[in-house]
Amino acid sequence: MKISELKEAFPYLYATRTPLLLSGHHGLGKSSVLKQIAKENNMKYFDLRLGNLQDPGDLLGLQDYIYGEDGQKVATKHLKPSWWPQEGEKVLIFLDEINRARRDILQAVFQLVLDFRIHTFELPTECYVVAAMNPPTDDYVVTDLGDKALLSRFCQVKFGPTPEEFLNYARDAGFEPDYVGFLSENMHLIDVAADKQYNLEVEPDRRAAERVNHLLKSGLPEHLQVEIFGGMVGIETAVKMMEYFKNNKNKPLRAEEILNEYENKAESVKKFLTMNRTDLVTTSADNLFSHLLGAETLSESQATNIKKFLLDSPKDVAFGMASKISEKSHEIKSVSVLETFQQHVMTDDFIESFRE
Repeated sequence: MKISELKEAFPYLYATRTPLLLSGHHGLGKSSVLKQIAKENNMKYFDLRLGNLQDPGDLLGLQDYIYGEDGQKVATKHLKPSWWPQEGEKVLIFLDEINRARRDILQAVFQLVLDFRIHTFELPTECYVVAAMNPPTDDYVVTDLGDKALLSRFCQVKFGPTPEEFLNYARDAGFEPDYVGFLSENMHLIDVAADKQYNLEVEPDRRAAERVNHLLKSGLPEHLQVEIFGGMVGIETAVKMMEYFKNNKNKPLRAEEILNEYENKAESVKKFLTMNRTDLVTTSADNLFSHLLGAETLSESQATNIKKFLLDSPKDVAFGMASKISEKSHEIKSVSVLETFQQHVMTDDFIESFRE
């Protein structure tokens, strides 16, 4: 993922509190980019280098005694870690070198990443957790993170700034112009590590599926979805998802969608008409009619959605639907469905719309 893509995806990851795990070779600027993101989003930045922690207490906070009224020790408690954000603070917490941490420290990371808390201490709601690691290749001495329970808590992303992004950074940072010129022609000389390929260990599970749903609802841009979703359910699954979404965009509406979700589906009808796909609107109306024939009930809100759908449809489609209901009223299983349709759909203003 490029720097520009990471910055674009961040607001959606942050809004859904989806923990991010950046994987990338050394020297690519993972921490520098996260500092930039924190600054651009008016967040404080705190860097916890897990590989340097020698005791879980460095992360969790040390224990202390709780004393009773008689001054005797009655229990123990954890003190709040010195790095813990204050209430109301907006902090990007960076867990660097996660796959260089000792296993007992990795266990302590679980609760922080999944629940945004440690013991009884909850992170302020505007705080966010990002972790980073070097890839598990022969180039690095790292801890095996094959623990699926830990990895499934993250959205894993390969961090790979483009040469152009690095050159832009070099110019902004005031590198010597001649040196920038040399780098622009010889990036292959300093990108030796970055060019080494590796695969992320991502395996889908139900927790990941729930996180994908949160991000879909957040409006994550389509061009970022394969990489972001691939970091949670695997690239193969993410690609199949996107193909499914693409193939289903131009399908007629189901009766249930018109009856119960029309506020969210109205744009689909407008899109069908813009595409000159009146056939899709007609088929949607047919699906609705078939459903009404055998329906047991029809609520007032569902009837209102039917009316909105028909008003959005071409007049011949709407008129055809109304005519079929009238002509085949004896085939409708429930009298109450017919009565609700006539009362809340076949209103004076609806009938008048055919004369305009």
